[in-house]
Amino acid sequence: RHDPSSPTEPRGAEAPPGAATLRFALVRLRAPAALLDELESFYGRLLGLDVERSDASLEVRFGETLLELVGSEGRPFYHVAALVPGDRGAAAIDWLAERVPLLPDPETGERRFSFESWSARACYVHDPAGTILELISLAGIEERGTRGPFSPRELVGLSEVGHRGRIERPA
Repeated sequence: RHDPSSPTEPRGAEAPPGAATLRFALVRLRAPAALLDELESFYGRLLGLDVERSDASLEVRFGETLLELVGSEGRPFYHVAALVPGDRGAAAIDWLAERVPLLPDPETGERRFSFESWSARACYVHDPAGTILELISLAGIEERGTRGPFSPRELVGLSEVGHRGRIERPA
């Protein structure tokens, strides 16, 4: 398992070509209530994803996954990975880099990552709440033969969700 705060080669079992990937239909996470407007702007206006806002939450559509960000106190720290069709990794990374600064590897400064053992390409950014958003493509997964500029409508869904740091429990 790789550490998204220091992107390096993923550890553990290799994903064979054409391997199935885990995807979620609904992901519900806490987000700082004071940042819901900024998160709406980031995901909706900047990235062009479908968003729906209520007073207490924000819903963001990542392909087949609905991400619900529920306003709360504190600043939980998450990592979420959005799956991109395997043949669209380079185009997706270019698309994201045009909108948001990509996070560099602290050792090499590299901002675009190739994981040879997984036949994967990835990049990482922070959203306004500090969540690490990863775009990842795996060769042979969800390839559709699309050409040209990447569209956020091509995102397949969220394939990884993790909580980083201390989990705050209500008193």
